[in-house]
Amino acid sequence: AAPAAAADHSAPSLPFKGFACCTLHYEKDWISDGNYAVLPSIPAGTPITVLRYGRHKAYAEINGLPMRLGHDYGREQESLDQWVHKIVVDVDPTAKISGYAPDVQAAIR
Repeated sequence: AAPAAAADHSAPSLPFKGFACCTLHYEKDWISDGNYAVLPSIPAGTPITVLRYGRHKAYAEINGLPMRLGHDYGREQESLDQWVHKIVVDVDPTAKISGYAPDVQAAIR
């Protein structure tokens, strides 16, 4: 599980491991907070290791590949660390998703 970040999200503990909160769409190695549905996707529940932070992005490893999590649009609403902790969650959401109606599961996939 990912260690808790500081209450103000100013001093994250890195690296940390978690799971994709939801379906994350990517282009090459870039996962944007825009999460455009037309791009290829990483399924909810995929293990993610966040390695370090840069300016408006986090560097991660997903399925053995280096990826970048880009905080492109929500910078004024939340910090990079807050956003990363929204999409990289402590608990694998797969079990919760499996309890949803089949049509909802299909939509998530």
